[in-house]
Amino acid sequence: MKRQILTNSNFQDIVERRIVEAQKSGAFDNLPLHGKPLPNLNAPYDENWWIKKKVKEEGLNTGPATLRVRVQTERWLEHYLELPSEMMVRNQANKLNETIQKANEGPLGPLQKQPLLDVLVLLKQWRANR
Repeated sequence: MKRQILTNSNFQDIVERRIVEAQKSGAFDNLPLHGKPLPNLNAPYDENWWIKKKVKEEGLNTGPATLRVRVQTERWLEHYLELPSEMMVRNQANKLNETIQKANEGPLGPLQKQPLLDVLVLLKQWRANR
């Protein structure tokens, strides 16, 4: 088997051919930014742009534990009344209290600690909502 040496010219020809084939097959049709300016084109260069984009896309939160648990608690409180059983409310509230306790014991974060959930009050509200 004879190996062919790729020159810069051969490589460019292959690339051009594949681009033309892709255009003909419609691979470039209906792209999300077709006809629109590139986002952040005039923004100053940030070497960590890809990290910030990934954090945003993945919904990652890299802040202090006390802030993360505060957001987690607020989200849970918005939806706990929709839970189907009293046992689920109790279990999830207790688990969230464990997370809150760990975050409050951590060395970093704001001085204001997240208060623990009052499970009995939550259960009373859940029952009243039924």
